[in-house]
Amino acid sequence: MIKEPTRVTCDSSSLIDHILSNVAEKISASGIIDIGVSDHQLTFCTRKVLKAKSNCHQNILARSFKKYDPQKFIDALGKINFSNYELFADIDVVYADFLTKLTETIHSIAPFQEMRIHTNSQEWFVANIREKIKTRVRLLKNFKKTKSRVDEDIYKSAQCEVRKIIKQKKRDF
Repeated sequence: MIKEPTRVTCDSSSLIDHILSNVAEKISASGIIDIGVSDHQLTFCTRKVLKAKSNCHQNILARSFKKYDPQKFIDALGKINFSNYELFADIDVVYADFLTKLTETIHSIAPFQEMRIHTNSQEWFVANIREKIKTRVRLLKNFKKTKSRVDEDIYKSAQCEVRKIIKQKKRDF
């Protein structure tokens, strides 16, 4: 990120202090400041911080390991035809070949899936609400499975409790 000399003397100047970033778009400003105390300049950078939007969702790509079977992975690794890497002169070619074959195997066992991340970042949305919602969801699943009148009443009671807590937290907020 730094392109100006960071050490300046009467006879020479050189760029010896660095700031490195693999995502330059996340840096809003960078440079040097002459502090006058030393022959070294002060280097700085300012990172962009994006405030997360509240109460919105985000889609991400991630591997799902819900149906992961370690034995299937071991079997798939056994079927890979690895080259005799001792014959290669360039280690970068060996690494690229190995990484490609390994990545293809992992992708066949656990492919990427688009997942929706729910974010509830309202200030009133606290941990106990999240726990009550999880309990309500579990009770709904149980009711759908059993179709029991008792389970339906328990679920409706939990649903009512969650609504009351949310309403109260919003009112307090």
